[in-house]
Amino acid sequence: MVWWARPLSVASDSLWALTPRVAASTFTSVAPCTRLPVCQGRAGTATRGQQRWCASTAALRQEDWTGLASAWLVDKPSGVTSHDVVAAVRRSLGLPHPLNRSVPKSEQVKVGHTGTLDPWATGLLVVVVGKATRLSPYFTGMSKCYDVEILLGSVSDTHDITGEVTPAPPGATAVSAISNTDIDAMLSNFVGTYSQRVPAYSAVQVGGQRLYKLAREGNAPAEADLPVRPVTINSITRTDAGDVPGQIAFRVDVTKGTYIRALARDMGDALGCGALCASLRRTSVGELSVADAVTADEVELVGGIPLGDAMGSTPALQLSAKQVRQLGQLGCRWWDEGEPDPQCGPGPTKLMGPDGVLVGIYDTSADGRGKVKVNLLRPISLLPNV
Repeated sequence: MVWWARPLSVASDSLWALTPRVAASTFTSVAPCTRLPVCQGRAGTATRGQQRWCASTAALRQEDWTGLASAWLVDKPSGVTSHDVVAAVRRSLGLPHPLNRSVPKSEQVKVGHTGTLDPWATGLLVVVVGKATRLSPYFTGMSKCYDVEILLGSVSDTHDITGEVTPAPPGATAVSAISNTDIDAMLSNFVGTYSQRVPAYSAVQVGGQRLYKLAREGNAPAEADLPVRPVTINSITRTDAGDVPGQIAFRVDVTKGTYIRALARDMGDALGCGALCASLRRTSVGELSVADAVTADEVELVGGIPLGDAMGSTPALQLSAKQVRQLGQLGCRWWDEGEPDPQCGPGPTKLMGPDGVLVGIYDTSADGRGKVKVNLLRPISLLPNV
């Protein structure tokens, strides 16, 4: 069900009263719109697109306050960018373009993703809408799992099949001389933390400029001068039978910031034959699986997932209705003045309100200090007085 919203004055506060109405997709003609002032056209009527935006925005307002249906799992196809997927989700939900100046900035609804996939890659993209975008750093920090295929004996400037592919340089080890035992040993050696040199074609900044822009202009730093960062490979499992010479297929679980293209390059260097990434599919982000994902055009049909579920097995703290209201009013705490700070474990803790709704994130640093890092109830609380 899609909800319309209308302003209601309660105790001198302008809140939103939510009233069920028919879905926006059922509108087929121009009709007067009096529910939201922003929907008013020059003649006092709203176009179908404006009506659709009003209904979608009202629904998202409700979802913003309750934490429901604010994240979608999208299976990105090959040939489109992650930004294209975000734009498609925005269109599917009937939300206005962020550059649409006819829509007040205060009425814009943010839409974003939590981890870029290369255009040629496929798989899970977590798209967040409304106040769920505040949780992006937590989704980005989750481990990610990929199904990968690499080709031995070839290299490219992008370390994948989209770049300029050339044979391995003279003196490289012949692919035919590499046994499955050598490959299995190489894969096991990569499990753990190692220093990875970022690809020349990446969004990493050097001297205030993106590396991929410098590479396209022919001004990329030398290979040895590219930034090096520590990354962690949690696990690698070979998924092929080893019966196709020159190809390796495996599933890898990695931490934030790991470039799979660079991992393929490093594996080729370890074998001495050179390698590039031929296929890449993201299968999971944290506990979220691509098996539960839909296409960008289907998000309106299936709805989103509760943010509490999206945060997976992150430790949770149950708040009472009174505490939730205090969190909405105070912003930085839910406990009474003079009470000790809550004793939560290190890292993030989900703050769950009545009915299992995520209302915020409390984060405890390594020194034991904690604070409310995300408050999904701000700037106002829609909960009744308790």
